[in-house]
This record gives sequence, C-alpha cells and structure tokens, in this order.
Amino acid sequence: MLGISFKNSEEIPDKIQITIERKPDLLKIIEGNYILHLEFQTADEKNIVDRMYVYHSFLWRKYHLPIKQYVIYVGEKKSNLAMVERLDFEDFTFKYKLINMQDFRFEKFLESSKPEEIMLGILGDFHGLKPENAVKQILDKIYTIVPLPLQFGKYARQLEVLSNLRNFQSIIIKYLETMPMRKWQLSLLII
Repeated sequence: MLGISFKNSEEIPDKIQITIERKPDLLKIIEGNYILHLEFQTADEKNIVDRMYVYHSFLWRKYHLPIKQYVIYVGEKKSNLAMVERLDFEDFTFKYKLINMQDFRFEKFLESSKPEEIMLGILGDFHGLKPENAVKQILDKIYTIVPLPLQFGKYARQLEVLSNLRNFQSIIIKYLETMPMRKWQLSLLII
C-alpha cells in the first residue's frame, strides 16, 4: 500500500523526547505578515543549516507565519564558505539565505548618513586596503555626522565592540587617540 520495499528494518522507540532551548540572535514579526529571523555567524559552520531548520520548525509550530531566515556571516574572509544553505529531502526542501558581509565593499556603508550603518563597514571587504586606512575612513565619516563628543563616543564604543569580530579593536583605539579632540573628550570614549 505504501509502495516501500526493504529487506531489513530497525525499531525506533515510539517516544521522541527532546528538551532543547534555543535563543535566536534576532526575531521580529514584520507587519503581522511574516517572521524575520537573523543569525550572526563568526565561524564557517557547515552544519548551521541543521540549526536553522530547528529554529524554523519551532517558529512555525508556535506562530504559523511564514519565516524569512538569514545567516549573516561576519567572520574571516574566505573565498568559499563551507556553510550549506539548504536541505533537500524527498518530499520538501528547506533553505535560508546566507549573506557574507565581506561580499560588500566597506565603502558602500560609508555612503550612508546613519552612523549605525556606517559602522557595518568594519565587517565589509577592504579590498586590499590596510585595516588602519579603512578604520580611519569609517571613524572620520562617523565624526562628520556626529561631531559631539558624547554622541560620537557612543558610536566609537559600539564600533570598537563590533571590530572585535575582525580583531581590529587595537587599531580603532590607536586611531581614536590621534583624533583631534581634547584629552577629556577622549577619556569619555575609551571607558
């Protein structure tokens, strides 16, 4: 009746009990229409597709809304990532969208007038430019938009934290020390 033929089989216990708790990086219901799920990944983890599939299953079961999933890779530059974006089963396919931040030139982020977007340039492709020069351009652009010390300091600290993903924290601190600000202003930045 099922159209299945086999020579051997193995019994699986009839209870499938799994206790799992997962905390996604970002979840939002967008205008009541779908769930946006973002995961930020620093390691080129081949089996991330398994984790995304589990998230998808849990979210569907709880909300019964379409789910748009993205993994945003912010790790070291690689020409070919090992991460798999899809699982193909006999009766259905599961997939998410993989975005490699280093597929974007860092200058693209400098075109923005929002400091939060400009900071993302630290994760982009420097295309052969020394990190010191890219960091200088990023901080200078933020400073032109937000010249007030306390506000600039907030963004400088956020950039410093974000730069840890690429091991550029020391470069940022070094450049901040050379920026044309009074000593008391600089001390507010590096707390």
